[in-house]
Amino acid sequence: MDEAAWLSAVHPEVLLWTREFTEEDRKRRLFECACCRRVWHLLPDERSRRAILAAEGFVEGLIDAAAREEAANLASEVEHEERQQEVPGSFWSMEDMPLPYSSTAYNVALPNGWWGAAPAFESPSRIIRERGGTLADEPFAQCALIRDIFGNPFRPVAIEPAWQTEAVVGIARGIYEDRAFERMPILADALQDAGCENADILTHCREPGVHVRGCWVVDLVLGKS
Repeated sequence: MDEAAWLSAVHPEVLLWTREFTEEDRKRRLFECACCRRVWHLLPDERSRRAILAAEGFVEGLIDAAAREEAANLASEVEHEERQQEVPGSFWSMEDMPLPYSSTAYNVALPNGWWGAAPAFESPSRIIRERGGTLADEPFAQCALIRDIFGNPFRPVAIEPAWQTEAVVGIARGIYEDRAFERMPILADALQDAGCENADILTHCREPGVHVRGCWVVDLVLGKS
């Protein structure tokens, strides 16, 4: 894949194949969490929502693997209940019917390496795409998430320590913790005031587009990988 293909790809799997993931890759899980948040309104059960929050808390080091597993187990109860509603009294064939949306919350709280290991263990991003329906534009939306989180691998960017002023880091931390991505242009202004003239960084902050936890510019400023 070259840079033009990276920027024009319309299927997330194509972009994900360009990267090798570790067993507990932070950015990969944050991408899957971001996909789950796109269907938050379709996950009304608090057990499902808590599993997503647990997955996010795990990558932040706020909870351990045991707590994440406990949240996954509770989310699996919701998945079981939804399956029973689909076909009362029996399980439907996973080969014939897509996994329910509740499976996204269950799977996002599982170890990354489980995804794809069995029909019940699938990445949330794929589950959402395969459900289709009103989310017909999901592949395009997920590609935008990947580009926001991983940046452009053909244009690696390093941050100068001089740019990480108290003001810059404070703004970036506030954006990250509050999910206040509408402040990205403010971060660009602060970076420019600190001497940053990198076009990729400033453009990413200022141009309209999706930003989520794991955004490559915010991560760069905060020293997250």
